[in-house]
Amino acid sequence: MVRWMVRLVGLVVLGLGVLLPGLVSSIGSSATDPVYEETSIRSYVATFLVDESGDLHVTERLKVSFPGYGKHGIFRFWDTRDPNTSARRVPDGISVTRDGQEEPFDLGWENGRRYRVAKIGSADVLIPAGDHVYEITYDVQGVLLPHEGDLPSRFYWNLIPGGWQQQIERASLTVTLPADAEDVQCAVGTGSAGGCTARGE
Repeated sequence: MVRWMVRLVGLVVLGLGVLLPGLVSSIGSSATDPVYEETSIRSYVATFLVDESGDLHVTERLKVSFPGYGKHGIFRFWDTRDPNTSARRVPDGISVTRDGQEEPFDLGWENGRRYRVAKIGSADVLIPAGDHVYEITYDVQGVLLPHEGDLPSRFYWNLIPGGWQQQIERASLTVTLPADAEDVQCAVGTGSAGGCTARGE
């Protein structure tokens, strides 16, 4: 087991409003069809636990509001490319529930296996109108950027990834690191600074 004895710099990026081109989030549409997403995410609550081996364990709890005529489900996209390293960030051990019950999903790939895609729901089941709670759990191995020169080990992560086509009304995100952190920052949008508040150390 690797112990991270150096201090960690925590920098997290909230990819709010950043959509992945050509992707969809309503079951039954093709990846090339332009889609207006009628569902919305009322709350996005997620926990991110980085263990002493540098592996990430995530639980995302989403309250999704469905329109009156019903839909079959939602999509979850993971971008496996990390601009900070050549390592791919592929989610593993994925599980999904809806309203506390196990929800079926199919896994696939988009854009030359860059995006891991979970098609959540069943084509022969319409989701009743109203709010429904999805819980998505998964793991990603080796997420800490290693110590380099004067830089300590770093955790740099899109806590709310691009790809959600739904409006997100509010989000609460909790990160637990395996060592004391300093210089904790957050930002909304790629290449930006600020727009969110990070508390803790």
